[in-house]
Amino acid sequence: MYLKGVEIYGFKSFGERIRIDFDGGITSIVGPNGSGKSNILDGILWVLGEQSYKNIRAKESKDIIFSGGEGKKPANYAEVSLFIDNRDNFFPIEADSIKITRKMSQNGDNDYLINDKKVRLKDIGELFLDTGVGKSAYSVIGQGKVERIISSSNKEIKSIIEEAAGVKKFQQKKMESEKRLEKVQNELEKIELVLNEIGENRTRVEKQSKKAIEYLSLKDEKNILQKGVLTFDLNSKDEILKSGEKEQERLTTIT
Repeated sequence: MYLKGVEIYGFKSFGERIRIDFDGGITSIVGPNGSGKSNILDGILWVLGEQSYKNIRAKESKDIIFSGGEGKKPANYAEVSLFIDNRDNFFPIEADSIKITRKMSQNGDNDYLINDKKVRLKDIGELFLDTGVGKSAYSVIGQGKVERIISSSNKEIKSIIEEAAGVKKFQQKKMESEKRLEKVQNELEKIELVLNEIGENRTRVEKQSKKAIEYLSLKDEKNILQKGVLTFDLNSKDEILKSGEKEQERLTTIT
């Protein structure tokens, strides 16, 4: 795997589309101060996902897009592409050549592409993770970065070594797993609260159900007793009526 070339258009001082090929060996880019040499390096960092304008020597997004000059119109967008030789299958992509592109429009919207297909910034970051290439890796060294490496703290040097040793990928996966685990734990706590609430409701409903069953049982017993009382009362009155009728019949016969 190696960088075959860089294509730049509308990025900072590049008002025209240019391509720089790296065929092998050492490539030197020379020119007077202010000619845009450092902008090439900034462009490479930008494609790799650099989000800090300070790290690519800009103040805001409008400083990224060519603003025009010397009869050249301002660009409508900035675009930088990296062409990478992948014949050794270093990257898990079935292609001998990989094109990584970042494009930003005037409104600040960014598009990231791999072989002209839109992807997420995260996808590009994961592609280069632990390869020694990236916006924060030390394979791309700009002005002042050597001094920063030398004067780095033990923690920063440890980070550099971990990047080179391929540890950061696993650290990142561990962090992502921990975040997912924490999210699942939060969901479990919510489910537990719901289950507790359902359990409380169930207990309350069971108590209400027992009372309702007891009420219906007592109501049935009351109805049976009330029916018995009415039946007894009806029978008593019926006997009195029959007795009265017999007495009436007797008196009638005597008369």
